[in-house]
Amino acid sequence: MSKEDMGLDVYLCASGPSLEDVDNNKLHDSGAYIVGVNNSYPHIKPHLWLGMDDPKCFHHKIWSDPCMKVMRGGYANRLYYDTDIKYSHNLFYADCKWYKEEEKENIFKVPDKGERVMFLWTKNIIGITMHILLHMGAKRIHLLGSDLNNTGKQYWNDITRSKEMAKYNQRTYSQIIDFYKWINKTGKKYGVELISCTKGSPINDFLPYKHYQEAIYETKKRRELPKREQLSGPEIEKKGN
Repeated sequence: MSKEDMGLDVYLCASGPSLEDVDNNKLHDSGAYIVGVNNSYPHIKPHLWLGMDDPKCFHHKIWSDPCMKVMRGGYANRLYYDTDIKYSHNLFYADCKWYKEEEKENIFKVPDKGERVMFLWTKNIIGITMHILLHMGAKRIHLLGSDLNNTGKQYWNDITRSKEMAKYNQRTYSQIIDFYKWINKTGKKYGVELISCTKGSPINDFLPYKHYQEAIYETKKRRELPKREQLSGPEIEKKGN
């Protein structure tokens, strides 16, 4: 799973209200690697989904979706109500830990062969998600649905939280903003680029902003190969590759 460079643009979809305007089909047509966290599903159907809360916090259909799923280590015995989900739903568990400040930069580095990786825990979904993506070799990461603001609508769907929970979320958003600042600054040394595709987000104060359709257009230009003749195996061998 560890790789120096995965060779794909990543579109990381959070659950903010702006995600409502993102077309899932256009994302998948881009040739990019689509990642969803928390309740971005089912609006976005990702290649990889991550959720670090109890299984009952998420849409019921995620547990029957064939996409790869990652939850927090230690949650393997948690049920989706009366259903044991851990063996039959393409679900994996990532062990995580708190990192000392001087250790944090290790998340950008490819581990030694056979080394056990403990992923970064920051008390929110973004720290461990970014570490996993960097571990997979992500170099260009687009941030969608990262509104990080509770002053208006809270999510892309009709879910609402209590005032107390909204205050808690806003504190978490402040931590995520600071974390993205650090990733943006430190990642430059490792060829990692963050791009905001979330209009009006506070991350636009320090990240370049592009409308997601503009970003998709650029991704497709980088990814698509020119059409060539599609040969059979014997024809290729006859021509000598």
